[in-house]
Amino acid sequence: MSELAGYYTRESNDRPSSLRARGGHLFLEGRVRLFHEGAWVFRPDGEHETVQLLRASDGSLSFTTPDGITFARRLSVDRDSVDLQLYVGRYWSEELGVEYEARLEEGRLFFMNRKIGRRTLGPVFHDGFGAGGNWVTFFRDSAGDVAGFTVSSGRVWKVRFRKRE
Repeated sequence: MSELAGYYTRESNDRPSSLRARGGHLFLEGRVRLFHEGAWVFRPDGEHETVQLLRASDGSLSFTTPDGITFARRLSVDRDSVDLQLYVGRYWSEELGVEYEARLEEGRLFFMNRKIGRRTLGPVFHDGFGAGGNWVTFFRDSAGDVAGFTVSSGRVWKVRFRKRE
């Protein structure tokens, strides 16, 4: 079960869902037990419908919920090995007409903005960060450089910011 554990994200939202292995079982978000029905098919406790985890030929894992939402596994990162300098810069959202600045101070990455003040960005998975109830996923250009990010919170999903510098 531990090989299936990790963070899973969907296209429509930056907030990851977590599968945790504990005592030979998987738990969704650490609290909903998933009963193993065989062949990587699982049924959440109290539900009748099941989900099947799939391994693609490239080794990636995903599952699709009964209502058609697909989640892809994102590998966790060692927080101390992430090069936070790659994310430093100013980012602009056309949608909101606002700028965020990502700063590196004392080995920690922060978002700065006149309205929200200062928020710590904690690495969770490759290019994915938690930020005080918000989830941030950075995206890259064709050369592999950080080009911007999307941010999601409770009611706001995938607001896009482009890197300015």
